Amino acid sequence: MKRKQKTAFAISVCLVVIVAASLLMLRKPTLEEHATRVITAALDGDACLLMRYLDNSEKDQCQITQESLQNFLSSIVLPSIQGYVRHGPITFVHFEEAGAVHAKQILKRPSGEELSIVVTVYEKKDGAVASPLIRTLLLTAFYAQDPSALKLTGMDRLRFLLSKVREHRIALDGSGISAVANPIPGKEVEYLSWREYEAYLESMAE
Repeated sequence: MKRKQKTAFAISVCLVVIVAASLLMLRKPTLEEHATRVITAALDGDACLLMRYLDNSEKDQCQITQESLQNFLSSIVLPSIQGYVRHGPITFVHFEEAGAVHAKQILKRPSGEELSIVVTVYEKKDGAVASPLIRTLLLTAFYAQDPSALKLTGMDRLRFLLSKVREHRIALDGSGISAVANPIPGKEVEYLSWREYEAYLESMAE
């Protein structure tokens, strides 16, 4: 191949690479990709990335800032999941009509105990959101501390959650996050302060 031909070929290859890279950058991420980022950020303690996926209502109602979210991750979530490793790939369940995807990552201890972090990501007009994020992270942390509690149901489950909220109240209050979503089937999501959430669990566990 002559020198001019080699140069033209090299230029053509470069143009193809640039165009392909540009198309990849312009391509809209899928819900699966968004959900993967959320799970990865949660496990890595990346508050900056998680802030991008917070629903505005949750952010406002719970007074979440990047600093308070980082405090929450550092004081509650990361210490709880220490010792767990990712086990297998993230799996997805799509809900086309709702424009949502459930993503699950199994976590496993060397001793064999398992739990999963499960996030729900929705497509909204202003982008993908993971909601309710704080509640998801909180429950993941609580069950990571005691995976055997995953078997609990009904009143026993409520008592377990109540004991964990009481155990971590100082850290929860100190994180700077003021409230947590409390989804009730058939009703709009309500946001409860940590004191109100503790009182709610106590009333339900009686």
